[in-house]
Amino acid sequence: MHRGHRRLTQQPGARVRCHSAGHTRGLTLYEIYILSSNENGTNTMRSVTSLTFDLTSDQ
Repeated sequence: MHRGHRRLTQQPGARVRCHSAGHTRGLTLYEIYILSSNENGTNTMRSVTSLTFDLTSDQ
């Protein structure tokens, strides 16, 4: 169902945190953060989006 969203987790510099969606079997909420450098060279963790993945649709 949400198979196309999986490529978001494959972006360079992207870190994914997995959160259990409780008793909803096969559903997991992913918060995607991208580590980016600003002009000063300081790394800042930025929340990009939160997606719900249907892991049961995976091969």
